[in-house]
Amino acid sequence: MSVPASLSYIGLIAEKSKALKKFRNRYAYIMSSKGISSLTIKEGAKKVNNEIMLVEGGLKKLLKVIMHNIEELEKTIRLLETQLARIEIDYVAGELNEEKYLRDKDVITSSINILKERLESIRDVIEEKTPELIREYERILQKATVESILEELPENRAFYFYVDYGKYTGKYAKSLEEFSKMLDTLDARSIRFHLKRRDFQKWIKDLGDTELSKILDEIEIDKLTDIELMEEVSRKAKARVKTLKEMLKKR
Repeated sequence: MSVPASLSYIGLIAEKSKALKKFRNRYAYIMSSKGISSLTIKEGAKKVNNEIMLVEGGLKKLLKVIMHNIEELEKTIRLLETQLARIEIDYVAGELNEEKYLRDKDVITSSINILKERLESIRDVIEEKTPELIREYERILQKATVESILEELPENRAFYFYVDYGKYTGKYAKSLEEFSKMLDTLDARSIRFHLKRRDFQKWIKDLGDTELSKILDEIEIDKLTDIELMEEVSRKAKARVKTLKEMLKKR
């Protein structure tokens, strides 16, 4: 789908999403007041939720198309501006005659202006879609990020705990939640070993959670005993998982 089509279509999808959610909020009350069985209500609610998921998936895809196009336009503009600066230098240095310089400058400048106008028009359309729609984009993207952080990983991406080089504990975590729960069961030396090497921080950052990675980086390792360090890391990891889960519930 082209960007202009995406921009015009995205408003319609957002409106459909809002309408479905509004209906979902009233669905159970309406159905129960009509004497519909709880099983039927539950099945109906499931269908509505599935429809909402499909609509939100469409929003994410369209937003991705638009954002990618904006990035490509910005990249092309930067390249053209660099090229324009280069011919300016070549002209001043006497390596480019005036006729070619003026011709090339006109072509590049015109191209830059056209691309900037296109970029501005895309941004204008997005801004016209009201703050609610922009928040909807952000909400969807944030939800996808949180879900990705909390998802279960394949074993080749799990975190494997060691107490020292070559000394595997026999334990590993395949998700951030499992990781947070397992910390209390480990040899406390394992926490210090991995934290000093920044193994925890790197793995968590790879999951997409830069915030928890930074939180662990701020722990003053040398001021805590092994047990204190284990308790501190465990507490912060569990608190973060709780926060992420609450973020999902609110969406």
